[in-house]
Parts: sequence; structure tokens; C-alpha cells
Amino acid sequence: MIKNRNIIIKTYVSIIFLTGLFFLVYILLEYKNVSVLGVVLFGILVFASENLSAPLPKVGSVSVNFGISLASLILFGPSTAILVTFISIFNIREFIKKVPYYKHLFNAGQYLISMTAASVAFKGMYNKSATNLFDPKNIGIIFLAAFIFFALNTTLTAGAISISERVNFVNVWIFNFAWLVPSQIFLGIMAMAISFLYKLYGPFTLLFTSLPLVIAQYTYLLRIKERRALLNSI
Repeated sequence: MIKNRNIIIKTYVSIIFLTGLFFLVYILLEYKNVSVLGVVLFGILVFASENLSAPLPKVGSVSVNFGISLASLILFGPSTAILVTFISIFNIREFIKKVPYYKHLFNAGQYLISMTAASVAFKGMYNKSATNLFDPKNIGIIFLAAFIFFALNTTLTAGAISISERVNFVNVWIFNFAWLVPSQIFLGIMAMAISFLYKLYGPFTLLFTSLPLVIAQYTYLLRIKERRALLNSI
């Protein structure tokens, strides 16, 4: 039974990883206007965010890197955003802890799949000709992209946990991810703020706009510690 479950989870991971790689190539070929500056600046931020990620109550981790990736999507488009997202895969802390290779592959695949879906939806509906970044329709599209990423990211992760731990998928999602919905809304707002200030005043604004994301990351850690303490008490 355990052997069969291992085969299933490895097959699942392989499908997710290969699909993610396919989508990475697709985005780079379909949307070729990559901003090198955007990849470098936002890549550094997303790398730092991922390496400060907070562990979830059961397995996995959560970080604010999507807010950074979403801002790069708004500013530079899908190709830059997918490369920034790819950088978030490199979690040095997990390499040091010798986390199994298939977990790295899964994270890579599900991040790329989620960002691809969000990017395609964003690119197809977002009106770049609008002079006002806070155009109501564009704001709705940004939040839609955020929801698409969150839904796919958490669904794929909950599926992996459900298979490996032999627990109910719905219970996994509710326990690990339902409480993160308000935080995802906050990340969407922060992505718009980062984009707005970047367009007005240039790259140096990232020094200031990244601070709320650091605070959000710290809030994640406190929330998770609180939940663990409560569960231990129960």
C-alpha cells in the first residue's frame, strides 16, 4: 500500500513538474518582451521572500512572494513574471535541510502552472492603455489574477498533501489554506501599490514598498506559531 502511494505521489509530482516546464517555455515564446532589470530587482526580492517563508501547520510553507511576482506581472508582463516566479523556487534553507528532490520539483511545477494561468488571464483582459492604474476594471482583473494563482497553488499543494498523508483533500485545504484568503487580498493590494510607485518614481521605491511585505511575512510566522500553540494546548 505504501509502495503504491509512493508511485502515485511521484507520478503526480512528475506531471506537475513537466506541465510547469511546458508552461514556462510557452510563456517565454508567446510573450518575448522580458525586462532584465525587472527580473533582477524583483527576482532578488522574491528570492529573499521565499527563503524567509513561514512553515504551514502540517507541511509546506507560505510566503509573500506572490505579491512580488504579481507586481512584476503588472509592470512588465508575463515573461518577466514567470522568470521572477521561477527564481522563487530556489529555497536555500530547504537545500541545506536536504528536503527531498521531488518536493523541489513539485514546488517548481505548481508555481509555474499557477503563474501561467494568472498571467494569461491578466494579459488577455488587462487594459494597459488606461492612464489610471486604479481603473476599476483593471483592479478587478488584478484581483482575478491573484485569485487564480491562489486557487491553483493551494489546490495543487493540497492534492499533494492529501495523497502523501492519506487525508481528506477538503480538510487539508481548509486547515492549511482557508485562513490565508485575507492575506491574498492584502498581497493584491500591495502588488498594485508597488506597481504604482514604481511607475511614478522608479526602481528605488522598492526599498520602501518591500517593507510592508516583510511585515506581512513576519505576521505569517506569528499566526502560525499561534495556531501551533493552540493545537498543542487542545
